[in-house]
Amino acid sequence: VDPALNCVSTTTPASAYVQWSNPTINTQPATPNLTGGGVVCYPAPTLVSDADAVVASRKEWFINTSTTPLVAGTDQFNKTLDEGSYTLRYEVANGPCSASATIPVIVDRAAVEARATATSLEEGESSILSSKHNTLNQSYSYVWENVSHDEVIPAFDQKNNVVVLPLESTTTYRVTATTSNGCTAVDEVPINVFVFCEPENVF
Repeated sequence: VDPALNCVSTTTPASAYVQWSNPTINTQPATPNLTGGGVVCYPAPTLVSDADAVVASRKEWFINTSTTPLVAGTDQFNKTLDEGSYTLRYEVANGPCSASATIPVIVDRAAVEARATATSLEEGESSILSSKHNTLNQSYSYVWENVSHDEVIPAFDQKNNVVVLPLESTTTYRVTATTSNGCTAVDEVPINVFVFCEPENVF
């Protein structure tokens, strides 16, 4: 028994002389065993749970150093967080007797924009495709594809630009961007080709 808090451990036998009458004895909860977390690709929810399902009258989830719980009353955290790095803290308590555990979470948001130097071409003309990611301080790898022919297009420089010479009237090109954390984003750009036919000489 902890005389200061009246907390009784359920794992370590304890005996004590209680000097007050009819005290309220609270069970000291065990330390939660958190699973999940890690890297989450936005907008997927962050999923973390207490694998041991510690029994407690109060269960609360906090973000970083916040003292306001984001989720309460459950041993599972299931919520979509904005992009960023977090320390998720789970606290359980019976009266003044409490225990807590933390787990790191990284929410990664992949975003990409497919661009072309020209989206309307005459037959025989080419266009340069480029990509722009919209997230700061993030490294990406890119793969360009010709959607119409389901083929990968090799890049010609370190910026992952590609040169295309479309033949169909409309060809759609797709870029898949993958962040260093393994999250992906996709965008497409269509290119139209206009074929000019010379009038037939009837003479």
